[in-house]
Amino acid sequence: MAVDACAPALELGSTTAVRGAVVAGVAPAVLSVLAVATDLAEGRLIEVQVELDLRRVLRAVWPGGRRLVGPAAELLAVAGRRSSMGA
Repeated sequence: MAVDACAPALELGSTTAVRGAVVAGVAPAVLSVLAVATDLAEGRLIEVQVELDLRRVLRAVWPGGRRLVGPAAELLAVAGRRSSMGA
């Protein structure tokens, strides 16, 4: 089934801003369940199941000549392990 494209109702700069607009009833949105878990649990928002594949390639970036250490290095190691597992 083909779906006609429509213009966005809003373009906002953060997930928090989009979430606030949805809670205010401005327009629906596609957001991470992590971003709206409390709203879903407390009934401010409802979840509508959709058949979308929103996977995308992400890249880790940092200034050249620097070696990652601490939490940044740990995050990259975890992401690398998950990526190699096909997740």
